[in-house]
Amino acid sequence: DALPISAATRKAALRRSGLICEAVGDWYGLPVNQRCATSLALGVEYDHLILDANSKDNSLENCRAVCPKCHAWKTANRDTPLAAKTVAQSL
Repeated sequence: DALPISAATRKAALRRSGLICEAVGDWYGLPVNQRCATSLALGVEYDHLILDANSKDNSLENCRAVCPKCHAWKTANRDTPLAAKTVAQSL
């Protein structure tokens, strides 16, 4: 299970974002180096850039304030397959 990102880290990530989704590039299904332009006023989720199950890193450096669409894409296309691979390798 993912460890919760602290309230202080979430607040700092949201401040850093400028209220614009911090998702960038192919990790989030976007063109390389392109940042999502979605306003986080429409909804915000907090993402572990490096999957928590692998990194155990809840730092600001590993936290991104992202829109629900980008978070869902990364979860489905990056995090879930990586987590499954990690579990399979541990068997």
